Amino acid sequence: MEDGKNGRAFVHFTRLAREVLEGRRSLDDDTFREMLCSDCPFYHPEDEENLECGCFVLLKNLIQKGGLDLRQALLALDERQR
Repeated sequence: MEDGKNGRAFVHFTRLAREVLEGRRSLDDDTFREMLCSDCPFYHPEDEENLECGCFVLLKNLIQKGGLDLRQALLALDERQR
């Protein structure tokens, strides 16, 4: 989950969430999967089988239904880094 260069956790999530908020990416199924799964050590994008863990399903639904705001999530993660 950590990037060896700067020790920051969730680098894929933060990068993709920013791209979504800036309008550079849409929240389609591929973006959800990459944003929510890329930091997981069990994520293997080359696998043809699209298994969904409970965390993915929960987070995707929270974002879609407004229960989790990407801006607030990015702020909370940024605060944790300090």
